[in-house]
Amino acid sequence: MAELQYGPQILLEAQALYQAMKKGKTNYGRREVSDLITQHVPSLSNTPQFRMEFSSLVLRRTGWGRRVFINQLFDLIASHFEIEAPHDVAPVNDWVAAPAPDPVNLVVDICDIQDLDLDLHDPDTPPWG
Repeated sequence: MAELQYGPQILLEAQALYQAMKKGKTNYGRREVSDLITQHVPSLSNTPQFRMEFSSLVLRRTGWGRRVFINQLFDLIASHFEIEAPHDVAPVNDWVAAPAPDPVNLVVDICDIQDLDLDLHDPDTPPWG
């Protein structure tokens, strides 16, 4: 299929589309998504079969969350063009934070501190001078 050659370019354009969506709002209506696609994915004009599948994706819902939409778009690109595409654009801030340390375990024995050889200063010069 001649349009397979456009897969990597469409993937790049889809990534640019997502960046544009991130600068805007979190939810988009069909019309807004269509307008963004026109602006950021110009290679669709070279891929009529993929453009039909893409249009079908946009029409599945009246409104789209940007992350849901772009994840489904990446899946569509990967399957249609048979190329690797991201499977989820989950932001880093969705990671679970490490639990706070237990304050009981933060108590340090003064003997442990005295045994440390930190060598923080020149041995010939006193630390206060």
